[in-house]
Amino acid sequence: MGIQSCVMDGYPCGGNTESCFFLSKAEIGEWPVFGKLAHAAGTVFIERGSGDAGSVAAQIASFLTKGFSVIFFPEATTTDGKKIKRIHGTLLQAAIDADVPVRPLVIAYVNKDGTLSEELPYYGKLTMKESIKKVLDTKDVTAYVLPLEPIDPKGLSKSELTDLLQARMQEGLAELHSRVLTKVAKV
Repeated sequence: MGIQSCVMDGYPCGGNTESCFFLSKAEIGEWPVFGKLAHAAGTVFIERGSGDAGSVAAQIASFLTKGFSVIFFPEATTTDGKKIKRIHGTLLQAAIDADVPVRPLVIAYVNKDGTLSEELPYYGKLTMKESIKKVLDTKDVTAYVLPLEPIDPKGLSKSELTDLLQARMQEGLAELHSRVLTKVAKV
């Protein structure tokens, strides 16, 4: 699980795992290029707000018990990468049901001068087209990925696991920023 700030987040995250599936909002499956790529990669789609998170959690648990990894962004949105937004824990039930650890990670896109990139994040009113153009036009940005200590869900409720993950990711993002930024991001 990671924070999501850029349309390119899947690449640094997916590069750290083998035999994995991505979870994505359903509308991405309808996009002309990304949709085809997502379907080809075996992405699991979820219709946000439809109430199907429980069935998706069961599907994720099935993948997990078969030894696959599932990558998703528990904030359920993209951000500017400066802080962790509220985590939505419904899908964490899959880790509890499958009795597998949650392996959080955080990402930071850093400019050559050591500042947090404000060009790459895809959030707010930015369109996908504008975001892709920014990604293609931006040079000298490095993606830093910090895998965090896995969380064993054994004995935890969904709410407890969500709170623990929230704290772990907030601490992890602060740690990553302290390692790679020469200027502290304004929150």
